[in-house]
Amino acid sequence: MFGIVPSQKRKIRKISEDQTRDGRWLRDFTSRTESSWTIIEHWASERDFHLIDSRGKRRLYQQGNRGWAFLILADIRCEERHVSVVAWLQVGFLMRLLTVFSLPKQMGLHPNGFWGVRARRRACREMNALLVRFNQSEIYGSDRFHLADLDSTTFGIALGSLVIIAVCSSIAISRFEWRGGLLFTLTQSLGRSLGIALSAMAGWLALHHFFFVRRLGLLAAKIVSLIAGIGLLGFLSIFLFTRTSTELLEVRVTYHCVHHYEQMACKYALEQMPPKTRKQTFEKLLQLEQELSWSGEASRK
Repeated sequence: MFGIVPSQKRKIRKISEDQTRDGRWLRDFTSRTESSWTIIEHWASERDFHLIDSRGKRRLYQQGNRGWAFLILADIRCEERHVSVVAWLQVGFLMRLLTVFSLPKQMGLHPNGFWGVRARRRACREMNALLVRFNQSEIYGSDRFHLADLDSTTFGIALGSLVIIAVCSSIAISRFEWRGGLLFTLTQSLGRSLGIALSAMAGWLALHHFFFVRRLGLLAAKIVSLIAGIGLLGFLSIFLFTRTSTELLEVRVTYHCVHHYEQMACKYALEQMPPKTRKQTFEKLLQLEQELSWSGEASRK
């Protein structure tokens, strides 16, 4: 394939990365072809890097035009078959201001950490795309799974779904009475609804990540999946936790009106129920009272 150097030699995996004195990522290697610039130009065209400066055997490439955020810069030097690549992230003033100047003006390509990790790992992927063309090992640590590699829409689905589930579950248990005899029912009912909601969220996240993000990769498709996912999970959560709330109220009525009869507590528990559910529960209680009276009369006879 054009732009990739074939080689039968096994790549040597680096266990650390070199840096310049000012903390920029550095990789020196020997190319097995004399057309190194052709490979580099092909990589730059594919990855949307633009040539912004050229001096002799040295060229400076830049990806991105949002100076207020992050810019990836790659300073590449080719002398015969020796290739030297220096890369770093340029951090815009506005981005530094938004992070209360926790970010420096320039960052090396460290694939781990916290501040700017998404931008740094993206820069690592861009440099890896160049390194593999020269049969070089990828930046150490950049090939491991990291949450920062997930698409922002995936984070949006996860965050939005968790907020909806938390709100719905809080509303469901807000009118629950914390008594020792009722805690088992609360745990069982709430755990069932939480399990279904979280399983549905995990399933949609997997579908979104592997199909809409990795396979389709279109921004419109990802946004549609984001809206549809949060909407469907929202409706599911409302349905599940509304049912859970009704179940908890019924258990509360049973506890105060049947198992441990307390007139005021029973009346208050009935008043907390929705009108339709209250009517059905009241009819069940009357039926139970009649059955108990018949049973008592039969035993006396």
